[in-house]
Amino acid sequence: GGPAHLFELERSRLRRSGTPLKQELLKQSALASHVGASELPAGKRGGALRKLVAYDLAVFAFCYGWGVVNLWTKVRAIDCDVTDCGLFQKDYHTVHPGHHPDHLPSGAAHAPGIDLLKDWRFWMTLDFSETTYSLLLFPFALLCARPLKRYLTHAKPTGYDRHGALCVALTAAEMEEKSKLVPQAEQAAAAAIQARVRGVTRGATSTAEEAAAALIP
Repeated sequence: GGPAHLFELERSRLRRSGTPLKQELLKQSALASHVGASELPAGKRGGALRKLVAYDLAVFAFCYGWGVVNLWTKVRAIDCDVTDCGLFQKDYHTVHPGHHPDHLPSGAAHAPGIDLLKDWRFWMTLDFSETTYSLLLFPFALLCARPLKRYLTHAKPTGYDRHGALCVALTAAEMEEKSKLVPQAEQAAAAAIQARVRGVTRGATSTAEEAAAALIP
């Protein structure tokens, strides 16, 4: 791990590519500044990601823990033997149309308990907890800023090339430089192939002429 290791992987990948680009890319690569750099101590690896994960867990526990305690307090505050707990069911007005808590029909039986999954208070508490949890995760938005992301994570984007080797992603300046070098490398490769083909053709022509001359008396 570390920048030095990533640089070695990139350098080995460029050497295996066998193209004239390797020397220029190695010269232009910003990774050259990391050669010989010592790896970060174990406590600093990952930057602020460990603290962000701990913050995430703390916020999650607070939001949903407070929601559960609040819901439990409200549920315990109502005695279903005295109050019709069916009023808290989402389908109460569908099952009992026209019923009002102050004008219940005589002899109406009170609901013996509460179906938590049908209790609208449960879903309101869950929605409030999710909304609060989402709003409190605003520190993660800082990772969207590219300069801050590199500072907070102590990492650089990596990927795999067409040969399947791990390599460091090129910066915008390196990509621009590569786009200028690619046509030059392609032209040089095409010229080399054409020169090789012409040499083989000329050799075959000379051999045929020599054979024809030998047959003519």
